[in-house]
Amino acid sequence: MRKKNKKIKNNGKGKLGSIATGTTGAASIISAHNVCHAVCLGVVAVLSLFGIALSSTALMFLQDYNLLFWSMGLFFLLISAALYVRLGCVSTKAMTANAGIIIAGVPFFPQAQVGFWIVGGAIFLVTLGKYINDRWR
Repeated sequence: MRKKNKKIKNNGKGKLGSIATGTTGAASIISAHNVCHAVCLGVVAVLSLFGIALSSTALMFLQDYNLLFWSMGLFFLLISAALYVRLGCVSTKAMTANAGIIIAGVPFFPQAQVGFWIVGGAIFLVTLGKYINDRWR
């Protein structure tokens, strides 16, 4: 039997959702101090591969923008949620993982920061585990 080739009409919905999800992930990854610090140390490590010596404190100016980056991450997560409700074109696993990162990076309650790290980290790790489990099947 021959199968007929049918063109699937996409209307650009999937691409818009992918852009929103990617932007949310990119904005939320730099929201928490510990994640920001890890990114800065990664930049220093990559630069050292090319023979450029740099102190990790050279990128400390980014700490002043922590609240801005966290707010951007939250804003893009809300946009992704709206796209999910309206169009259903955003990955729920990506949104859940991003929500975990944003919860871990809540900058408003320093006395409860460890609790936010545990809750947000657990959400992120469980979602990551489910994603890897689904990919291996």
